[in-house]
Amino acid sequence: MIVIDGKNLYTIEDISNELGYAKGTIVNYIGSGICDAIRMEDGQWFITVDGYRTLLKRKGMKEIPQFQTPSKNVDVSHGNGNEHTVHFTDDASKEVLSRVRELSNQLKIPIKFLTVSLLRFALESNEFKNRMIELKDVESKRDKILESMGKLMK
Repeated sequence: MIVIDGKNLYTIEDISNELGYAKGTIVNYIGSGICDAIRMEDGQWFITVDGYRTLLKRKGMKEIPQFQTPSKNVDVSHGNGNEHTVHFTDDASKEVLSRVRELSNQLKIPIKFLTVSLLRFALESNEFKNRMIELKDVESKRDKILESMGKLMK
């Protein structure tokens, strides 16, 4: 999702990736008036929130407010900003992706929304916060040891 002139909008690519629609299908829905969208001066289409809801309903998905992608403020003259991707390269990571995909299908929630929500939940957990505090303590001790070693070498 991006924000242009205070409006939450989605690119065709966003909708395609998040909801699994083919890009051509989305363009057809826009052309036939099924999906509400705004066309920019450069010819690029942006789907409105109402258009997004329509596409969700057509997929049989329910919109769940707590599952939201982070907003990006966009300068329209320079495209739609950088996309961030995660690459799953080892077997353990691919298994995690498989489980998230399965959960996404069961809950009928787009995988991007679910992934962001799971990450947010994990990062806000007390166990994670405690481990981060431990790491900072270890780093502090490491720095002190290296500093004292440096004084010994002089």
